Amino acid sequence: MTTSLYHVSVSAESQPGLVREHNEDMLLIDTDTYRDAGTCRNFDLDVADTLIIAVADGLGGHNAGEVASADALRELGAHVAALPSVLSSDELHQDLTTWVRTEHEYLIQQGIENPENIGMATTLVATLFYRGRVYLINCGDSRLYLYNAGGLHQLSTDHSLFRITQDPQDRHVITNCIGAGDETYIDFEDITERLTQGCRLLLCSDGLTDMLSDEDIAAALCDSAEAKDLVQSAYEAGARDNVSVIVATITDMAAK
Repeated sequence: MTTSLYHVSVSAESQPGLVREHNEDMLLIDTDTYRDAGTCRNFDLDVADTLIIAVADGLGGHNAGEVASADALRELGAHVAALPSVLSSDELHQDLTTWVRTEHEYLIQQGIENPENIGMATTLVATLFYRGRVYLINCGDSRLYLYNAGGLHQLSTDHSLFRITQDPQDRHVITNCIGAGDETYIDFEDITERLTQGCRLLLCSDGLTDMLSDEDIAAALCDSAEAKDLVQSAYEAGARDNVSVIVATITDMAAK
């Protein structure tokens, strides 16, 4: 399948949870951002259309994480909207790698210039529809899952110390993010061939996965849960962190 037509039904919800006073997560749907809010939108995408959906989980003291996640997603939305329509997959990867490094340096500089924001950073997980292909973009430990007839599959890889040590105390020690550390990078993967009619993509912050097991999430998606339903389930489980979820259901796939 070289190019495809997609109908994408998107539900999104971002809430502060039951413990945190502020919501440092943010969602991006196309060029619009959401925090302490939700939305449902539909997109019909042909080969010439571009769509980005993303979750960012802000990090840093004095609520600076909310500054980092907001800036990163607003800049990403604007950057994707301005992409030329002729990039190859390799060129797209390089373009987004350059963008994330630029954003990384910008957030570090903003922390230096504004001491209240020093140390601010953010994760980023996104799905990009571009030229009929669908791509995974990941930096940090927010997650992208695929739900289909075969069950729930985590497509993103957590950039966390836990992956190396397997020590539960290291589960939330992030080894890669935007705005902290000497360098940053993105995982970039073409996931087009993994998509099937009616499959669902789930993007979320760890505020969801800390509260619900993969089995719980799979059961909810099997029962046609949307983003607000998953957030509500996280609240019922205690919602110790901000909870942000995007569910994208993909239908009307047609080879062109």
